Amino acid sequence: MEPYRPYWYEESVSSRDPNSLAEAKHNINLPVITGEKLYTKAEFRDIFEKRAADIINPDVCNCGGILELKEIAAMTEVSTLPCHTIFTTAQPSASQRPFTPQSRCQTS
Repeated sequence: MEPYRPYWYEESVSSRDPNSLAEAKHNINLPVITGEKLYTKAEFRDIFEKRAADIINPDVCNCGGILELKEIAAMTEVSTLPCHTIFTTAQPSASQRPFTPQSRCQTS
């Protein structure tokens, strides 16, 4: 994939396995993005501590809402990782979450 120069490589391995994700990140010459399937600050802390990603993308509906997302974003300031919120209306379950676009605007 590297010759095609994509912007990032998303979920190269499961975000539930930060050690493997960190190993993959160090063997890939592309920015690695993860976090869509993580739910708590503790799970994100593991990613930060192991330097397992270049960019995180927490889902506002999965991570506990706007306040939790803001706290996760604040954690990125210390770790120097960019934080991008996921626009979950592109996901299949979007019909169950009509408030997601508004939530994303609140955290941008």
